[in-house]
Amino acid sequence: AGPGTLSTIMSLTQELPDHVIIVGIILNSIVIYVFLKSADWFQEKLGVVGIKIIERIFGILLIAIGMKILINSLVLSIDFATKALT
Repeated sequence: AGPGTLSTIMSLTQELPDHVIIVGIILNSIVIYVFLKSADWFQEKLGVVGIKIIERIFGILLIAIGMKILINSLVLSIDFATKALT
């Protein structure tokens, strides 16, 4: 698991129960395995342009997840600071 996966899991543990996260990890692992096993087929079907489009779509999704984590952290920090000052 990479740093993006780990930080996403850490962020989701605040919002979801553990069993939901475990099922999500298992389903994610299965999907990744299937895609990696069929990567050659996808590359043949999509071509260079299709691969570039998918790279950009996933880049946007990764940025959205990062922004969600950042905004949640900022909201929690501001909430904690306001409670500490009162």
